[in-house]
Amino acid sequence: MMGISKFLDDDALSCFRTKLCHNYMRGHCRFTDAGCLYSHQSICMRRCPVYLSNTSFVRYIPVLCKYIIFGPNFEVIRANCRYGVDCIYAHCLDELLYHPNFYKTILCKDVLEGRCEQIFCPFAHSKAEQRRLKDYKVPFAKNRKIPPIKHFTLVDKVERGRRNTWPQPKDTQKLVETISASTCVTASTDMESPNNDEWNEENAHLIKSLGDLRLE
Repeated sequence: MMGISKFLDDDALSCFRTKLCHNYMRGHCRFTDAGCLYSHQSICMRRCPVYLSNTSFVRYIPVLCKYIIFGPNFEVIRANCRYGVDCIYAHCLDELLYHPNFYKTILCKDVLEGRCEQIFCPFAHSKAEQRRLKDYKVPFAKNRKIPPIKHFTLVDKVERGRRNTWPQPKDTQKLVETISASTCVTASTDMESPNNDEWNEENAHLIKSLGDLRLE
């Protein structure tokens, strides 16, 4: 099946699955985990990826935190990161796949075979839909030991004053009726670098499946 995927612009990406689905918690959400605008993940729910006061600054990079352990269906089964919402690494698959510097930047392998059925597919369904990578700043992370990653610059703090091009929480009802923005948080200043070898060993199934989904 082709053509069913809905494109999320920057406005929607700031809100997408940043709030828990109450219907799911009550046991009667009519949408699947992949089809709901709200989060079905009770552990490590997706955070807003940018600082709304200046959207050239991101809260976390599209690299999964090694302290988060995933189950066979990519659900978070254990979160051992002591930094919690202040961590500058992605704490769930949604934070990686729907990060502004990952979402729709890679062509979808399935759509080329005519069988992608994801409503909110994070991969591009055409060259026209493919997003370009942007340059972002990561505050409260300067002099931290993190893997080098293109398009991200580590800085001391968030610089305010730049015109905000992303939606403020009060404007989210204008995007989609069931999407709402998350509350801003302040990042930690003593971040440690994760041991990627240990993370790769515990989440080998996740790495393989993600590789199967991508078309470089």
